[in-house]
This record gives sequence, C-alpha cells and structure tokens, in this order.
Amino acid sequence: MFDNVLLTDCNKLNELLKNEKEQNSSLLLEAIYTSLLIRLHDILNSLDKKQRSTVAFAGDITIDKQSNINDIFDLIRIHRNAACHTKSGWKYVNKKILFSFNVVKERCSNALKISGHIFGCDYTDDIALYYGPWRVYFKRHIQKLLERLNKLN
Repeated sequence: MFDNVLLTDCNKLNELLKNEKEQNSSLLLEAIYTSLLIRLHDILNSLDKKQRSTVAFAGDITIDKQSNINDIFDLIRIHRNAACHTKSGWKYVNKKILFSFNVVKERCSNALKISGHIFGCDYTDDIALYYGPWRVYFKRHIQKLLERLNKLN
C-alpha cells in the first residue's frame, strides 16, 4: 500500500496545477508539475501487482518500445527522470535539440515539428506537457491517474 500523505500531496498539487495552468508562469507551473511527478512516481513504485493492473492505462499514450514506454507508469517515470535530472537525455528530441518542459494549451495538434516529431495538443479541454518527445496530458493522464489512485485509497 502507498503512503496516504503522498496521495494527499498529489491531490493538492493537482489543484495548484489546475489553477496555475491558466496563468502564464511556466517556472511555477514546472515546479508544481515536478513536485507532482516525484510523488506520483513514488506512489506508483509502491503499488503491488493487483493495484498496478487496476491503475494502469495506455490511452492517449504514444507507445514507444525502443524507449520502453507502454503505459502511464512508464510515461510518469520518463517525465520524472527528465524533470529531476538536469543532464538527462530524456529532455532531448535528438542528440542536438533540447526540448525541456514545453506546454501546448488547448487544441493545436501540429503546433511544432522538430526532427520528424510533431508536438501539439489534440484536445480543446486539455494541455500537453512535454519533456523531449514525450507528451503527458494534464486531464487525460494526470487527473485520470489521480482519480484511479484515489479510488484505491
């Protein structure tokens, strides 16, 4: 079982993130998101096999076998590692292009194209958060994950 204090912190950070995403302070948004990733990563690593199967999902996640991304667990791990390790290779689109904590608000599916990677947000009611080529949706990933974790509690 996971630490309830961590989940409480995650829920509080989620509320902060909801409010801050409307502002244009990317530094504060990144700080809140990083704190949330650290706690989510710890919680996900503490789940047993049954809990993992209850919480896991792969919807709206680009499966990347080469980078070992199969579900939300892997995506949170990659984003956490990119956010916490300043020299992490996870922040690069390729070996030359650093793409560290970029945000696309609302629907703009083809906001940017770099080295064959297309960056954007496919939904009018969501925001996409990027480290390197890996996208996490705020509503479809973070909030959905928190809803599932809260149900376990």
